[in-house]
Amino acid sequence: MYHTFIAAARSRNDTGSYNTYATIIQTYEIIGFIVNNILFLCLLLYKYRKKAETTDENFHEPIFNQLFYNAAICLVINDICTLASFATSIPEETDTAGAFIFVLMAMLETFSMLFVNVMFAIITVFSFMASIQRIIILHLPNYKFLVTGNCLKLEICLVYVSLIHYSVIVCKSTSRDST
Repeated sequence: MYHTFIAAARSRNDTGSYNTYATIIQTYEIIGFIVNNILFLCLLLYKYRKKAETTDENFHEPIFNQLFYNAAICLVINDICTLASFATSIPEETDTAGAFIFVLMAMLETFSMLFVNVMFAIITVFSFMASIQRIIILHLPNYKFLVTGNCLKLEICLVYVSLIHYSVIVCKSTSRDST
């Protein structure tokens, strides 16, 4: 998340504390990059192993797919910013390809910083939905229809609608606070 700071610190040609902070932050980002990608590969293996099992009724698949796709979006944005932080610095001229890459990286980083709370909310809500679904299926089997099939698709849509509404409110309150 601190890729712009790293690029700014590296472009100062300063051997002082900014360069040290940038090195520490970049080391942390590299470790996070490696761990996140390894965990996502494990998630991919689990997903495809689970698809191979046809004996289990897989009621959680729609919820798991939503978690999977949202995690993939977060990982791709973070990977692009992390890899771009190695190749970019604050450009001297504003009409170069380096300036375009730097601005694109800064925009992606800003986007991810603004909506990281939404991504965490998505993960939390879908995890909660999966646990509620499991409880209802195991302990209240008469109401299983409420958490499977078309009702589950409707619940997933309602989660996204409520999160979009939440995002709009957060953006409005943030812009109101800054004025």
